[in-house]
Amino acid sequence: MPSHPAVARVNLGYAQYQGSLVGVDGGVAQYLGMRYAAPPTGDRRWRAPVEPEVDDSGDQAADTVGSYTANSNANWNGTAVVERSARNIVLVNFNYRVGLWGFLASDRFGGDPEHVVISGASAGAGSVALHLLVSYAEGDKVEYNNGTSNGSGNSSGGSNGGRGENLFVGAIGESPFFPAQPTVADLEWQFDLVLSQTGCVDSPDPMSCLRSKDTATLQQSANIPSPFPGRPGPPTPLPLFFWTPCIDGSFLPDSPSVLFSKGYFIDVPVLMGTTSNEGTVFAPADVASAEDMTIFLRNNYPYLTDAQASNFSSQYPQEPPLPLHESWFPSAATAYGEATFICPTNTFLSSYVRRRNNAQHAWSYRYDVYDASNAAQGLGVPHIWESWAVFGPDSQQGPGGGPASYYNEAAGVVPLVMDYWISFVRTLDPSTLRTPGAPVWALWDAESGGSDTTTTTTNGGATNGKRLLMQIGNFSMETVSDDQQERCDFWKELAPALQQRRGVR
Repeated sequence: MPSHPAVARVNLGYAQYQGSLVGVDGGVAQYLGMRYAAPPTGDRRWRAPVEPEVDDSGDQAADTVGSYTANSNANWNGTAVVERSARNIVLVNFNYRVGLWGFLASDRFGGDPEHVVISGASAGAGSVALHLLVSYAEGDKVEYNNGTSNGSGNSSGGSNGGRGENLFVGAIGESPFFPAQPTVADLEWQFDLVLSQTGCVDSPDPMSCLRSKDTATLQQSANIPSPFPGRPGPPTPLPLFFWTPCIDGSFLPDSPSVLFSKGYFIDVPVLMGTTSNEGTVFAPADVASAEDMTIFLRNNYPYLTDAQASNFSSQYPQEPPLPLHESWFPSAATAYGEATFICPTNTFLSSYVRRRNNAQHAWSYRYDVYDASNAAQGLGVPHIWESWAVFGPDSQQGPGGGPASYYNEAAGVVPLVMDYWISFVRTLDPSTLRTPGAPVWALWDAESGGSDTTTTTTNGGATNGKRLLMQIGNFSMETVSDDQQERCDFWKELAPALQQRRGVR
């Protein structure tokens, strides 16, 4: 971007948007609340997005995107990132409710439409991973759990039938979320439950009935978790994520882990990593026994058998206690964090470097930046804690509004992380424009080995993956420990029961 971009009123054809100058020196042009689709209300509910309607009223209440040029999500403002890049990037943040991957009229705001890097955190990072998948190779027929198949297969080389090819040149995932991925048939009970909760069960046209309900009715009656079939309800924990992506035979032709193992990826550089304690914000505080831990895990992954669950306490024995939590909370948090975030991320990366045309473009990290408040709450370094460094501590509540540690002992972490991220966005390599004196960020596993379906390990002459350890006063490369790798191998064996791999039903 220019050093001092003019604040233009931009006409996108369907609406006009007035920018504003923000940042320390007023050098960042900010556009907020830009619609990229018509509101998904009424008859448009549960349908593919459609073009925004022409609107001259100035009312921007719709599906939105923002640019910083910058950010529409009120939670993470992109101004600091654009400033740190010396205004060499355009940061766009999509409304999380819909998350459509599209870049309407991006040329109006500067930037290079041929150099788009997608990025996400948590479920957004899981979405990034799914958008990196390509369709099946020609003739590679796959039978689905519900008895259908993908026929003779689709041509590889584009994401999910070609929808992702050439849309982006790189991808970043912070703490990727890999939940159960059931089939459409597996979720028929969920649809029936929603019909019952909304009074549409006897309607001759259930979808029309659901679309006729107002938002409050749907939110209060149906947008709530319920026990999975065969699992107990309260007082035991309800599933954390009742609504997840499913294998539909189109966008997801198979379980992601199956696609990973077959190497069906878009061929772009990737940067993905996790925090040290991914599960602490998800595990119930009152897990007081090994049995409580087992119930919690099985309530979230209901196809785990008694025999499989009997191994949990040997894989995750009781850990030292944490403040404000019962005795088995640390073990439950570690187990859930590894099963849902850390181990699938490691498996993804190892599959990626084995199967890509060029295995020299995959990087990972473990974010381990201490915060006294988190420690006092027994959270360690929790899920997506790195986002404060990626976007800057002022990015949510304005100056001084972030966690205190990011203005004190952890302040030096922020420019290091930002520069790595900006370098990846601009050059597709996190080391090229890194902070002077910062270590070179080595590849995940330049000598990838092991089988097609497992993360590389020390067994058989292969090596565990390598990642950048990020700590206060210490940025250095580390290798995934053998202990964690063994636990990840344990979860890999259970992937069908976790519905992270087909074969459970």
